[in-house]
Order: sequence, then C-alpha cells, then structure tokens
Amino acid sequence: MTLGDFFITYFGWTEEDVLRKQVALEYLSEDLFEEYLLRTEFYEKELKLTPSEIEEMIKFFPQVLMYTEEVVRQKAKFYKKQFSLSDAEFAKVFKKFPALAGSAEDTLKNKANLYKQIFGFSDDEFPRILKKAPAILGYSKDTLKDKIEFFLKLLKINMAEFCAIVRKTPAILTYSEDNIKDKVKLYKKQFNMSDAELVKLLRQTPVMLGYSKTTIDKKYGFYKKTFGLTDEEFLKMLKKTPSLFGVSEKFIEDKVEFYETTFGFSHEEFSKMVKSCPSLLVYLKSSVLDKADFYQKEFGISGAEFVQMLKKTPQLFDLQEESLAEKHIQIKDLKLSKEFIVEHPNILCVPKNTLKLRYAILRQIVSREELLKKSSWYLMSQNKSFARIKFFEEEKGQVPRFSDVLAGEKAFQSVNKVKSEDLMSVYKISNEDIKRFEKILKLDGINTFSEKEEKFIIDEFKLEKQ
Repeated sequence: MTLGDFFITYFGWTEEDVLRKQVALEYLSEDLFEEYLLRTEFYEKELKLTPSEIEEMIKFFPQVLMYTEEVVRQKAKFYKKQFSLSDAEFAKVFKKFPALAGSAEDTLKNKANLYKQIFGFSDDEFPRILKKAPAILGYSKDTLKDKIEFFLKLLKINMAEFCAIVRKTPAILTYSEDNIKDKVKLYKKQFNMSDAELVKLLRQTPVMLGYSKTTIDKKYGFYKKTFGLTDEEFLKMLKKTPSLFGVSEKFIEDKVEFYETTFGFSHEEFSKMVKSCPSLLVYLKSSVLDKADFYQKEFGISGAEFVQMLKKTPQLFDLQEESLAEKHIQIKDLKLSKEFIVEHPNILCVPKNTLKLRYAILRQIVSREELLKKSSWYLMSQNKSFARIKFFEEEKGQVPRFSDVLAGEKAFQSVNKVKSEDLMSVYKISNEDIKRFEKILKLDGINTFSEKEEKFIIDEFKLEKQ
C-alpha cells in the first residue's frame, strides 16, 4: 500500500488531496502505517479528539503522524505548565496547529516573549491569545515584522490600534497577504465600497479578512433574505454596524426571535427597525432587557409605551443611561411631559446639554406654543439655527419665519443662495447672546443653564466664563 492509498483508505482522502499534500507526505514512511493508526487512537483516547476532528487535523497537517505519543505528552506537559492550559485547552491548541508539537521548548518560550514584548500582552493575557490562534507561534521574528508592516499600511492605523485589533482577533496574524489582497478586491467590488469605507469596516471587524468567498456570499444572502433588504439597504447597515459580519446566522435568528417575542414586534416591524438601527442585532439580550427596564423607571412609562417609542426610534438602545438621565433633567426643565417624550422619542437622541439652548434660540422668533407644535424643532443644531436667524436679521433686515429657519439645507440654499455651513463660520454665539437666552428661559419659567450646560456652551463656543 502506498502512502496515498493509506490516507485514502483510512482517512477518507481523495486523489486530489493526495496530490495537494504530496510534499507533506514525503516526511512519512510506508513502513509505519500501524504506528500511525495507533497514534490516531492515542489522539482519541488521551486527547479526547473525535474521529472527525482527527481526520480534519491530519488533512491539515499530515506530518502530525510523525510525532510519537511520548513527544506529544511531553509537549502537552510543557504547554500546560508554561501557558496554564488545561488538558482540554491543550487538545484544542494541538488540533488547531499540531506543528507546534515539533517546535523546541526554548523556541516557543522565546516566541511567546516576543509577542508579549511587541503587543504588550501580559502573562495572564497571552494564553487566551494562544488558544484563539496557536499558529502565531509558528512565525519567525522577521515574518511577524513583515505582517505588522503589511497590516499597518493596509488598514492605515498605528501600532497601538493594531495591538487592540490583535487582542480582539489574534487570528488576523495568520492570514496570508495574498489572500487578504484578494479579499480586499472582492469586498470593494461586491459591496461597492470606497477605500476609506472598506478600511473603516475592516478596522472594526478584522475577522472579515478570514472569510472565504462562500462564507461572504452566504452571510450576504442571509441578511438580505431575513430582513427583505435591497443591496443598498444591506450596505448601509453594514457601514453602520460592521460587526454584523462577525456574528453567526444562528445568533441573528435567536436575536430576531427574542425581540419579536419580548416586545411583540411583527417581523415586518422589526425588519424596518433593523434597517435604521442594525446595532439592535448585536446587543446581548441581558443588556437589552436592562435598558428597557431603565427607560420605564427613568421616564415613568409603561412597557407598552416603551415599545411605542422603540418602534419610532430604535436607536434608543444605542444611548447611554448617564446621558439619558441628564437629558431627562433638561426635558423636565423645559416642562415637557412624559406624553411628549413617548410621542417624540427622538428628542432623546439630541446631544446632551443642547436642548435648552436650542429651545431658547428658536424662542427668539416664535412663541412657546408655536414652537412646541413643531415636532422637529429640537433636531436642528444650535449652531445652524442661530446662524440662520442672524443671517435673516442682519443681512435681510427681517425676523425670519419659523419655517424658513427649520427648512432643509437644500431648500434653504435654493431660496437664500448661501450654505448654512458658511453662515455658521460667520455668526457665532457670544456671551451677550447667552445672557439673552437666559432671559428668555426665565420668562418661560424655565431653569437657566445648569453648570454642565454652561460648561458645554463655554467649551463649544470658546467663550469666557462670566
């Protein structure tokens, strides 16, 4: 029996497998078939690997059969002591990269120290990295240096940023440069992304560089089918939440069922929410429940009212609790009711410390009653609304209509032949303006700017503290 026949008979190889692994098979002997089979029994009994795991390992690295049981036992003893691995953890490391059993112990120690030195891994941290990507101990210092330079250039990042990526996805160091270059071309073509967009995506989800084209197509098709997405809608989601490509289909299916069961969303409703806020899909269930409980307690709303808010503004789950609590104080200062919040939940997405300022700026030209009738009054930035009002007052000599100030940028430019951006560079809020805004707030019985709001205004507009 030839070596090729041996692997075809006992390990399910094809003739193509034999041809592809011809160089590796040269390390093995036709006189040791019985020993090789005994070693597979050793892997199963002592390392607790399944027959399919053993076949997969041998197909990846057939030279593993060269290592005697004693060599593997000695290496297991070394790994468990040096890197604090359990028996099961060593078995996983061995299965992923069996070639490590052939490396000298001093060499492995030196390489581990090299990674700690370059990436700043602690003694406690390195075993976790090793378990995720044991193949990294197979690289020489020069190979590692070349890989680092390649990634820094590709992703346009500094070493500190790359260290953070390696901590999260150490397997990135095992990807071949040619494979990555091909993958970059594929993503740019398939997702119609610019270089800058793709780099941003890969920084956040570097594991994408390890996906095969089959995996990419499968994930792409899964999201489009599950949520009824067009190509354009999916790409918008991916740009907002690149980590969508880093989670399994099963994870997403479970998350969809969780939202629809917990909050009573129809699949159509939830799909619409996901299109505008794809991050809903990556939050842990426990954090979602905690956030829902926070909203109900903080704003005194019922579960049904929260669901109503969430349908309108799914981004509520993206907001931090501390920031929400501060915004709630400002909303109460403005004497806006709980019902107003439920009806207009996107008011909670406005940057903190800006609500009262935005209110006071617009109150210069309309009554409180008229202001509150316009549901979107709080969405325009304070810089833009202030600059537009000053433009009408100083360059047109008139008090602007409310609708003129809140007009969309395209309509505003069409009528006034000027960009809001240009106006904002000319008209800036001064200390005198702040005093006038505080008078307006007092007239409406509203608390003037708090210490935090005042600090924000001073920092934002580079004012001197009065």
